[in-house]
Amino acid sequence: MGTSTANVVEILALLILLQSVSSFCNGDNFNGSCIKTEGEALVKFKSSLVNNSNSLPSWVGDDCCRWHGVTCDDITGHVVKLVLSRASIMGNISLHLGNLSNLQYLDLSWNYDLSANPSLAIHSLHFPSSLKYLYLPYVVLDKCDNWLQSINMLPSLLELELWNCELSIIGDVSHVNFTSLEVLNLGLNNFHSTIPSWLYNITKLRHLVLQSSAFRGSLSTDISNLNSLASLYAGSNSLESNIPNTLNRLCNLIELDLGYNKFSGEISGTFGNSSTCIKNSLENLILLNNSFSGSIPDNLGQFKRLKVLSLSKNSFWGSIPVSIGQLYNLETLGLSKNSLHGKVSELHLLNLRSLIKLNTGGNSLVFDIDPEWIPPFQLDWIGLSSCEVGPSFPEWLKTQKSIKVLGMSNASISDNIPDWFENISSNIVGLDLSYNQLFGTLPTFRKLNTTYANEYRIISLKSNQFDGFLTCSHFDATILDISNNLLHGQIPQNLSEMMPSMQLLSLSNNYLNGTVPANLCRSGSLQILDLSNNHLSGRIPSCWGNLPSLTVIDFSSNMLSGDVPMSLGSQESLVSLHLQNNTLQGKIPMSLRNLESLETLDLSMNAFDGFIPSWIGESLSSLKILSIHSNKFEGEIPLQLCYLASLRILNLANNKMTGTIPNCFGNFTAIAMHEQKGHWDYYTKDEPFALLTASYGENLLVYIKGIELEYSRTLRFLYSIDLSGNNFVGEIPQELMNLSGLQNLNLSTNKLDGHIPWNIGKLSSLESLDLSDNELSGSIPFSISDLNFLSHLNLSFNHLSGRIPKGNQLQTLDDKSIYIGNDGLCGPPLNNCSNDADELPKGHEKGGTTRKDDSEMVWFYSGMGMGFAAGFVGLCSILYFNDSWRCAWFVLVDRVCNKLWVTIAIKLCHLASLRILNLANNMMTGTVPTCFGNFTAISTHENNGIWDYHSYALDGSFEGDVYGNNFVGEIPQELMNLSGLQNLNLSTNKLDGHIPWNIGKLSSLESLDLSDNELSGSIPFSISDLNFLSHLNLSFNHLSGRIPKGNQLQTLDDKSIYIGNDGLCGPPLNNCSDDADVLPKGHEKGGTTRKDDSEMVWFYGGMGMGFAAGFVGVCSILYFNDSWRCAWFGLVDRVYNKLWVTIAIKANQVKRKFLRNKLEGNA
Repeated sequence: MGTSTANVVEILALLILLQSVSSFCNGDNFNGSCIKTEGEALVKFKSSLVNNSNSLPSWVGDDCCRWHGVTCDDITGHVVKLVLSRASIMGNISLHLGNLSNLQYLDLSWNYDLSANPSLAIHSLHFPSSLKYLYLPYVVLDKCDNWLQSINMLPSLLELELWNCELSIIGDVSHVNFTSLEVLNLGLNNFHSTIPSWLYNITKLRHLVLQSSAFRGSLSTDISNLNSLASLYAGSNSLESNIPNTLNRLCNLIELDLGYNKFSGEISGTFGNSSTCIKNSLENLILLNNSFSGSIPDNLGQFKRLKVLSLSKNSFWGSIPVSIGQLYNLETLGLSKNSLHGKVSELHLLNLRSLIKLNTGGNSLVFDIDPEWIPPFQLDWIGLSSCEVGPSFPEWLKTQKSIKVLGMSNASISDNIPDWFENISSNIVGLDLSYNQLFGTLPTFRKLNTTYANEYRIISLKSNQFDGFLTCSHFDATILDISNNLLHGQIPQNLSEMMPSMQLLSLSNNYLNGTVPANLCRSGSLQILDLSNNHLSGRIPSCWGNLPSLTVIDFSSNMLSGDVPMSLGSQESLVSLHLQNNTLQGKIPMSLRNLESLETLDLSMNAFDGFIPSWIGESLSSLKILSIHSNKFEGEIPLQLCYLASLRILNLANNKMTGTIPNCFGNFTAIAMHEQKGHWDYYTKDEPFALLTASYGENLLVYIKGIELEYSRTLRFLYSIDLSGNNFVGEIPQELMNLSGLQNLNLSTNKLDGHIPWNIGKLSSLESLDLSDNELSGSIPFSISDLNFLSHLNLSFNHLSGRIPKGNQLQTLDDKSIYIGNDGLCGPPLNNCSNDADELPKGHEKGGTTRKDDSEMVWFYSGMGMGFAAGFVGLCSILYFNDSWRCAWFVLVDRVCNKLWVTIAIKLCHLASLRILNLANNMMTGTVPTCFGNFTAISTHENNGIWDYHSYALDGSFEGDVYGNNFVGEIPQELMNLSGLQNLNLSTNKLDGHIPWNIGKLSSLESLDLSDNELSGSIPFSISDLNFLSHLNLSFNHLSGRIPKGNQLQTLDDKSIYIGNDGLCGPPLNNCSDDADVLPKGHEKGGTTRKDDSEMVWFYGGMGMGFAAGFVGVCSILYFNDSWRCAWFGLVDRVYNKLWVTIAIKANQVKRKFLRNKLEGNA
C-alpha cells in the first residue's frame, strides 16, 4: 500500500511540474498581456494608418500578443514578429515601429496602398535594429531615397525582400553594416544604374536577385567576393560586355540566370576551364537571349550536376559538343536560334537519362539518328523546327510516351505520319508540323489525357500535302490549322461537338466542298473561322449571334450564294469580315451596322446591288479597309463615307456608280497622315505556347501598277483609292491632293473632265496613278515630275495636250502607251513635237533649270579649271621638292580625316530624329559606330511630323547607306535595335566577323546588302524572320553553312544573292562545291555593272597626260628660273596671308553682328 501511495505522489508531482513548464512557456507568467510599451507602439502604428477605423479590426483589448499578425516571445513577452501581408492597410510606415526593440521579423508585403496617395508617399524608413527578416514587396518606395541608409542600420539583418517596390535610386554607402545578410532581392525595380560596388562586400550572401531592375554596365570581377553565393538571378537587365572569368570561383553557386541581357563574347573563359570549382556545384545555367558568340565549350560536359542548360537566342556557332551527352542530370537543353550546324547523332543524347525538354530549333543542324535507337529519356517538350530532321519521320519519337509539345515545322520531312503516332498523341497539347512535305491522310489523335483535360490543344499541319477527307475522329483541338493542303470532301457537320473548346479553325486553301456547317454557330468559344479558297457552296447559315468572341470570318473565294444573313450583324466582336469572290447577291443587310469594331469589310466580286448604305460611314467608324468592287452597286457615293477617318484602302471599282467624287474624301485622316498604327494579325487569346503561331493575317487583292497583287504582310503599309470602272463625272477634287500618304490612285474608265489638278505633286507617296479612259483636258501639270516614287502611270485616252513634263522619276517612264490616245501631247517618249522650243512653265525650261547666259557658264568653268590646275600643280611642286613640307602635309591630311570621321560619328550619334543616313562612296575608315543604335526615330519607327519635300523617303522610309568605304570590324549589334530600318547597305567595305545572330529584329527591312566584305560564319536563321525583305545581297564574303529557309526568304531564289561564298550550300545553290564559280553577267566582284570600260580608259588616259604636261611645264620653269621660283613662293605667301586676314576680319564682323542682334532682342 505504501508503495502504491508513493507512486501516486510521484505522478502528481510530475503533472504539477509539467503544468508549470507549460504555463511558463505560454507566457502565462505575464498574466496574458504583452509588454505595455510595445502594445502602445502598435496602437500608435494603427492610428497612423489612413483607414485606421477599418484596418486591423482584431487589434482590440490589452493583450497585443493575441492580435492578428502579432507574435510574442513565449518567454519574454516581447513582440518578435509582425506579419501584415495583404492586410489592405494604407498610410506611411510609422516611426512607432522603431519602438518594438525586440522585433526580428517584419512583413508588410503586398500592401501597395501604403503610399497610394501621393501625399502619403513613404519618404523614410524606420526599423528597430533587432530586425533579422524584412519583407516589403509591393510596397511603393519610389520617394524613399534613403532606403539604403535605413537598411545599413540593421546589423543583424539576414533576409531583405524589396522586389517590385518601384525603387529608382540604388544609393551608396561607404561602409556596409549589414554584412550578415544572406538573402537580398532587389528585382523588378527601376534603378537604371550599374550594380553598386557595396553589393560585392556582402560576403555572406547566399541568394541574390537583381532581375528586371534596369541594371546596366558590366558584371564586376569582384563578384568572386561573394564566395557563399548559391543563386544569382540577374536576368532581364541591360548588362553587357563579357562575363567575368572570376565567376568560376563561386564554388557554391547552384543557379545562375543572366538571360535577356546584352552580354557578348565567348563563355569558354568562364565555363570552359576544367579546373574551376563551379563545375562541381552548378545546376542551372541560363544565358539565353544575349549576344554570346564562339563555340559551345566542350568542357560543359564536366558540369555533371547541370539540370538546366539554356543558351538559346545567341550567336553560338560550330557544332554541338558530344560531351553534352554525358550530362546525365540534365533536364532542360535549350540551344535554339543560334548559328549552330553539323550533325546531331545519338551520341549527343546518349546518357541524358533525365532529359525532359529539348529545343534545338532555328539552327542548321542535321539530325542523323539511328532509327533503331531507343532514347534513355522521356521528353515532354521537343523543339526541332527548321532543323533537318527528315526526309523520314523520326522513328525514335515512338518511344516518347509523355510528349506534351512537339515542334517540327520546316524540318525537311517528306513522309506520311506513321500509325504509331496515335499511340503517343494522348498527351500532346501542342503540335506544329507545318511547312513540310507530309502526305497521306491526316493523323488520328486520341482524346487528351485526363491530366491535361483543362488545357489547350494546338494543332498546326498547314502547308503540307495531306489529302483525303476530314473526319472528326482526327482531332480534339482548341486551335486547328490545316490550311494549304489537298483535303477534299465535306466539312463534318458535328465538328463543333467533337471540338467543343475550338477557338481557331483554319481550313483555307484546300478542295473542300459541300456547305458551311450550321453546327459551327454552336462553338461558343470560336474566335477565328477561315474557310476561304475552297469549293464550298450553298447559303451562309443564318445561325450567327451566339459567338461572343468571334473576331474573324473569312468565307472568301468559294461558291456561296444567296443573301448575307441578318444574324451576322449580331457578332458585335467581329473585326474582319471577308465574303469576296462568291456569288452572293441582294442588298448589304442593315444589321451589319452593329459591327462597330469592324476594321475590314470585303464584299468584292459578288452580285450585290442597290445603293451603298450611308450607315457604313456613320456606324463603322473603325473601318480601315472597305472593298466592294466588282458588284452591281449604283447611285452616288454617300457623303457619310467621309466620316471614315481611319480608312486606308477604299475600292469601289467596277460598279455602276454615278455622280461626282466627293470633295470630302480629303478627310481620310489615316491616308493624309500616313498613319501606321496597329496591326492586322489576329491571334487567339491566351495562346499558351510561343512555339506555335495561331493567327490569321489579313490579305487583300489590289489592282495596282497595272496588275493585280495580293497583299498580306505588307498590307498595313498600303494606302489606296480605286474608283475605276464606274460612271463618275466632274472634275478630280482638289481635296484629294491632301492625301500625301496615298500610294495608289486609280480613277480610270470614268467620265471625269476638267484638268488634272495642278498640285498633283503633293501626293508625295504616290507609286501608281491611273487616270486613263476619261475626258480630261489641258496640259499635264509640271508638278507630276515631283512624284519621286511613281513607277506606274497611265494617262492614255483623254484629251490632254501640250508638252509632256520631264525630270526626276518621270524620265524613267518611257512607254509610249502611257500617253497614247491624247493627240495634242508631244515630247519624249512621243517624238512628234513640231517645235522643241515650245514655251515651258517659267523657271522650268528644258533641263529643269533657269539659264541666264550659257557663255558665262563656259567662261566660269574654264576659269575654275585653270585655277584648279595652277593650285594643284603649285602645291604638288612644293611637296615634291621639300621633304619636311611633304611629311607635314600628309600628317595634316591624316589628322583632318580622322578628326572629320570622329566628329561625324559623334554628331551623327546625337541625331535621334535621323531617318536617312547616306555616307556611301567616300574614303571613310574605322569601324561602324555602335552608337548608331541611338537613332530613336528609326528604332521606334517614328512617323511624327510633317515634311514638305514631297518625298516618301523622308516621310515614311528609314535608310542607312555606308557602302563603298573602307570600314572594318564587325557589324555592331546595336544596329539590330533599329526595328524601323527599311534599307541597310554596308556593301563594298572590309567588315569582318559574323552577321548578327538577331538580324531578324530589323522587322521592317526591305533591302539588305552586305556584299563585298570579309564576313564569315553561317547566315543566321533569324534572317528568315524578315517578312518584308524583297532585296538581299550577301555575295563575295566568306560565309559558310546551310542557307536558311522559310517565310519571305524562300521567294529570294536568285543564286547571285549568295555567289562568291564557297562554303554555302542549300537552295537556291544546288551544288555546294562549285555553284559559286560562275557569276551572272554584270555582277563581277566589285559590285557594279560597267557599261563601257573603254570610254573610261580613254578619259583617265587623257586626264593623266594633261596632268603630266601641266605638272612638268610649271616645275621646269620654276626649276630653271630662280626669279620665277622666288616670285611664285612669294605670291603663295601673300595670297595665304591675305586670305587668312580676310577670313579673320569677316568672322569678327559676323560675331559683332550676332552680339548686336542678341542685345537688341533682349532689349
